[in-house]
Amino acid sequence: METQFRRYYHLHVKVHKATIRLEHKPAFSLEVDWAGARIAFFDAESGKMSQASLFVAVLPCSGIIYAEPFRDQKLPSWITGHVNAFQYFGGVSKTVIPDNLKSGVNVAGRHTRFRETE
Repeated sequence: METQFRRYYHLHVKVHKATIRLEHKPAFSLEVDWAGARIAFFDAESGKMSQASLFVAVLPCSGIIYAEPFRDQKLPSWITGHVNAFQYFGGVSKTVIPDNLKSGVNVAGRHTRFRETE
């Protein structure tokens, strides 16, 4: 059974301290996500401290990183982050790999439906 396989596999990994080295092809993929906790910044418009979300895009083969702060994690910010990252990298990868993204997915599952642009 799959459950038994997983149990023995995880035990094997723990005992032998097994790791995996992922190989990435150049220009094949771009990994994107909102990075962890929000960051504080001084908002000159309001004159108050505010919070920003950090959009991060990484080319895993080279390890080149693009990061940009946004006031929110809404779809327009997500799309703008992608466009700016592609401009920064000077091109578009074959695939874009998002993490578990709430601003771009309506229903997660086998047949994921992505949000329509506003």
